[in-house]
Amino acid sequence: MADLNEVTAKVQRILAKHWRVELTESGGFFLRLESTGCGINCYQDPDDGDDSPVFVRVSAAILFDVPVTNDLFRWVATEGADYRFGNAHLYLDESETTAKLFFTQTLLGDYLDAEELNWAVAAVGFTADRLDDELLSLFGGRRAADPPD
Repeated sequence: MADLNEVTAKVQRILAKHWRVELTESGGFFLRLESTGCGINCYQDPDDGDDSPVFVRVSAAILFDVPVTNDLFRWVATEGADYRFGNAHLYLDESETTAKLFFTQTLLGDYLDAEELNWAVAAVGFTADRLDDELLSLFGGRRAADPPD
């Protein structure tokens, strides 16, 4: 199995070569896009111990403070899950009346190469950037680029 620190360093080198990347407090990476941002985090499953594969999660915000409705759940379960690369994830806020909507793809970091990571970042980031405008008018909420109320 790959070493988490080695995969994280490799991901950083790849991202720095092709993107304007920022480091996050949690040890991940962040890329600013048009109206969203793309987070990249490397991790292992703590239940599997040191023999766990290393995963690379690429995730971009679509909307925040989205009112929870049956139509939103239906979109996440159908259209939001029907992408060739990546899918939508809904995270309920504490009140459970609003939620955060993200677009995410997880890669196996053990054998990751630059082309695969760059395609994943582009696919996830630019899909979320397109979806935030489309879904804002359908479901409400706010884009990552919009200030909170």
